[in-house]
Amino acid sequence: MLGWLLGRRVLDPVPLVLYARRGSAAAVDMREEIERARLAWPYSLTEIDVGRDAELLAQFGARLPVLWIGGQKAFEGRLNAADFTRRFEELAQRWWRARSLADDMAASRGDKG
Repeated sequence: MLGWLLGRRVLDPVPLVLYARRGSAAAVDMREEIERARLAWPYSLTEIDVGRDAELLAQFGARLPVLWIGGQKAFEGRLNAADFTRRFEELAQRWWRARSLADDMAASRGDKG
């Protein structure tokens, strides 16, 4: 966690992981809708090319692209900016609460990190 700044906790970016085939039109559409959402909260987007991993390709198959938000599967196939915004807000809040709780527990144990 980046810590406290001017009395407010600075939020770490929520991890988004997009599993897709490299160059797929559906993945491009999904990225564009994510950008169109213009979220007020920080996120980081990592793209995984399932074409390079037979196990991932078998796992996701015809459901590609698949988007995970904060460690939870959120969308398969397509999304629109409005649905993405609603789901992101829900999952981001859960993710930040879990991170905050983990940080608080580590601090209470005296862990440094």
